[in-house]
Amino acid sequence: MRRCLVAAALLAAAAALPARASAQEPGGGSRGFVFGLGGGISSVRDARTDERGTGAMFNLRAGFRVGRGITPVVEVAGHRLFDELLPIGTAATSPVLKTAAMLASVQVELPRAFYVRPGVGWGNHAFVVPDSATTDEGLLYTAHESGSAAELAVGRTLVVARVVPIAIEGVALWTRGGDNSGNRLSVGVQLVALLRP
Repeated sequence: MRRCLVAAALLAAAAALPARASAQEPGGGSRGFVFGLGGGISSVRDARTDERGTGAMFNLRAGFRVGRGITPVVEVAGHRLFDELLPIGTAATSPVLKTAAMLASVQVELPRAFYVRPGVGWGNHAFVVPDSATTDEGLLYTAHESGSAAELAVGRTLVVARVVPIAIEGVALWTRGGDNSGNRLSVGVQLVALLRP
């Protein structure tokens, strides 16, 4: 939780920067493709089990700026990336909350290089279950199930050394659970490098 608070403070600091330290996406108001790759830290909570944890997140996106500050985007997001790498002996006490999503989003630019990006799509939950093929109750494995997803991102684009556009974003991702996992809410902060071909 402390990490998420620190990340939120970074987002607030970016918002406080003067306008001259910010910039719109690469290429200014021109049409064309925009790609992004980044990562950060997020907290995930499962509503059914009330399990929660903080871990690494990533974002990969491709979009096409159509002008007037509108960019349709396809993005892939992942939260708590390394949960499935937990040793078997720690799986029972360290909840597996790895959550991923593929989303269709629309980024809308706001004044002072801010933007908002709502999106909908499909999510995937990892979770731990006992191995029913053995009588050893301590043996666990990771399974997956999928459902609908929705995301809202709010960010600001900054230019580092007048060369590299970097977006700092606050992200909230909701994913629907299934038979073995509850609905999950993932909240985090990430830095994304923005590129044009």
